[in-house]
Amino acid sequence: MPNLQIKRAKEDGNPSLALKNLSLQINKKELIMTELLSKVNEINNLHQLAMSAAKDAVTYAKKIGTLLLESKSEIPHGKFIKWIEENTSISPRQAQRYMRVASGKDLKISDFSNKNDKMSYLSSDEYLDRITMNPVWVPPAGHWFKCIHENALFALVPDKLHPEDFHITKFQLLEGSTLDDLEIDLDKELHWTKQPVMASKVEGMLHVFGLDYPETKDWWWVKRMGMDEPLGIADTSTATGEKIKNV
Repeated sequence: MPNLQIKRAKEDGNPSLALKNLSLQINKKELIMTELLSKVNEINNLHQLAMSAAKDAVTYAKKIGTLLLESKSEIPHGKFIKWIEENTSISPRQAQRYMRVASGKDLKISDFSNKNDKMSYLSSDEYLDRITMNPVWVPPAGHWFKCIHENALFALVPDKLHPEDFHITKFQLLEGSTLDDLEIDLDKELHWTKQPVMASKVEGMLHVFGLDYPETKDWWWVKRMGMDEPLGIADTSTATGEKIKNV
């Protein structure tokens, strides 16, 4: 095509104009490639931040999604997925999640993790090092959390005086319970933290309670005033069960 442009220009008596146009096209392509490379670096950096800080996950996810949408508009049709796989540290599935957030979709915190993608689990010693030295899942202050894992409900409630700390309770559930239809097994023993736990220590305490890799779980969460004690400790009656459902 460039040779054809030059030939046509020669026929028109203006080869310098054709060379100038060709140079502009090359410079434009180089500029796009440079901008895409810059976006790749930023996408990868923000992805690591989104994975490691739950409190800022939504903010990072929106930034990543915006960068991906911008990049998609500059990449030839049908080449975007291959571009993601070859240039970024995220999967196409994760990229879709980020773009949905940037488009205004409401997603759960767990949607920022790679729970449906291939995941390499650490050895026991490596995981213990992670939760003690460099926890991945750090809940934001002033938020309530709940999820179901292996027929147990894990409830995190911020402390009333120090909302950056959390009370944790583990409830055993009746078979078939869901977050929308919780049935607490009142015959089973409750497990809870005697003192509020620092946000950075929550992942370690969840490990003690039998829940690992919390970033891969389906957490329901809401910003709400905290409590003086773990949820369900003062009263484990049906009324408390109703309260738990409305966490």
